[in-house]
Amino acid sequence: LLVLLAAMGSWTSERPVALVLAGLLVITAGVNNYRQFRQAAAFYDNPAAVIETPETQPLLVGEEDPLARWLGFFYTWMENKFYVDELYDFVFVRPAYWIARQFTYLFLDRRVIDGILHGVASIFPRIGGFLRRWVDLPIINGFGDFVGESTKWFGRSFRVIQTGRIQDYLSWMLLAVAALAILFIYLLVFLPS
Repeated sequence: LLVLLAAMGSWTSERPVALVLAGLLVITAGVNNYRQFRQAAAFYDNPAAVIETPETQPLLVGEEDPLARWLGFFYTWMENKFYVDELYDFVFVRPAYWIARQFTYLFLDRRVIDGILHGVASIFPRIGGFLRRWVDLPIINGFGDFVGESTKWFGRSFRVIQTGRIQDYLSWMLLAVAALAILFIYLLVFLPS
């Protein structure tokens, strides 16, 4: 672009065009670097100043930018990046925060999801009560209690035969052998195959 500007002819008549083209180059290239701005301003004043000179060095703290007086309010716009951040914040960020708060949090989360969860939570105590009353107490606990009570009943019932005397145990064993012998004889003699 600098070669194009130098080839445009007389700088006295073409200064506004050269300034606009240089500004467009800086804007379209996305340059947000004051060194580039200073080089453009130095070239505007002296086309031979393409080489690094003190005028093309980066700005010092507190030093005024030479483009500020030529560009006026446009310089302020460029310095603030054409207020794209503010526009982006207004058009995209604020509505996204609003949608996140009003729709996603207050409506979707608090009303829909929490409503479903509270509805399900109000049903399950009834289901749990039904299962406790009709399944857990009579079947699960009932069977466990039946086994325990049956064991206690058999223990109490057969306590009378558990005397601790070997003679009593031998008598019960002989009685059991005699009962089995009678059963086998009955099965072999009276029920032939």
